[in-house]
Amino acid sequence: MISCLGRHAFFLVSLRVVVMTLSFLIPLDVAFASSDEMKELEEADVKMLAEKKRIISDALVLTPSEAKNFWPVFDEYQKALDTLDDRRRAILIDYGENYDNLDDEDAKRFLMGRLKLRVDRYDLMKIYEPKFERVLPMRKLARYYHIELKIRSFIDAGIEEELPLIR
Repeated sequence: MISCLGRHAFFLVSLRVVVMTLSFLIPLDVAFASSDEMKELEEADVKMLAEKKRIISDALVLTPSEAKNFWPVFDEYQKALDTLDDRRRAILIDYGENYDNLDDEDAKRFLMGRLKLRVDRYDLMKIYEPKFERVLPMRKLARYYHIELKIRSFIDAGIEEELPLIR
């Protein structure tokens, strides 16, 4: 029981480190980032994905057969998530660029974009559930989605903490 709690605590600490790293490396004023800063952000994304894979690998404890089948689906899913993350960045950039003079139309675009993004993220999880179910036992799949949701919650919380409220 202690080793299980120890692994769980280690997982949570690792997750917090990943999210803290992400928070510092992805500024909300990305619209004004230099090409060097954008390159740093891209490198940070690569490091984040590697760390995320390590955390997931440690938490799932996949058999060699499961790993062989899981990681290609995971990579495909991450590419789809990247598209949603690009949309999130665009929404935040638009918000930042219009923040000082935000009118009702801008506020509605910001709100509706974020709501659609949240719905699309959950729709993507539903689309990929059968693909993951073909390569993982249900308990491991549920655990994997739980990890994804925790990571997303931490990232979203970090963004919300830094995002100024609409005036």
